[in-house]
Amino acid sequence: MMNEALYQLQQGYSVGYFDTEMGSRQFVERALAHLTGVEVRKIKNGSYTASESMKLKEALQWFKRQKFVHLYKPVWTDETIYTTAKILQYKMGLDFLIFDYLKCDDGNASEVANKLGSQISYLKNSIIGSMNISGLAAAQTGRSGEVADSDKLDRYTSVTIKWIKKDKDEIVGNWRETGNYKLNVKYNRLGELQDSDDWIDVVFDGNIMDIHQAKIQHFPNDMPF
Repeated sequence: MMNEALYQLQQGYSVGYFDTEMGSRQFVERALAHLTGVEVRKIKNGSYTASESMKLKEALQWFKRQKFVHLYKPVWTDETIYTTAKILQYKMGLDFLIFDYLKCDDGNASEVANKLGSQISYLKNSIIGSMNISGLAAAQTGRSGEVADSDKLDRYTSVTIKWIKKDKDEIVGNWRETGNYKLNVKYNRLGELQDSDDWIDVVFDGNIMDIHQAKIQHFPNDMPF
């Protein structure tokens, strides 16, 4: 989500990031790691070198010039989402809204799915659609690898993408080239989707908070598993 926020900023768009998990200080530390390649732990404990310090200062100055707002609230209501988004649209011409992430802890799987579906529908239609902006939202999967009754959720999304950590036997060769995670385009109203046993190979480097498409993509017929 953070990677996408920074990408949108680099394209010249204004971004609002509504966060339920992370305070702004921690977010900025991770963003600077992504922008500079300086490890997060170094930024947190101040153990970076003089040259890394210059990179961090330059990245921070760039970050401050962007039309970007990160807001942390453990609980967002429909009213606070709408009001805050309208304010950002008025003040900085909001282009892209990220909601990290949708939550519902009460009820059985069907009830949770209905509540999450209602949240997605509200974000898509009452916020993103009515304000004519783009948006991205996340939800956590359960032990089954799905988000509650995910078929219901797909009804309310334009595109559904699953972010999955690879098993050890799925990592081929150097993971920095072939990927340690995978993305599956599960549902797509806007273009092509993928079968459940296919994916896009991606590299996640947690030290610098970077996610990018792997240089070497798998070919299903040649997979050793």
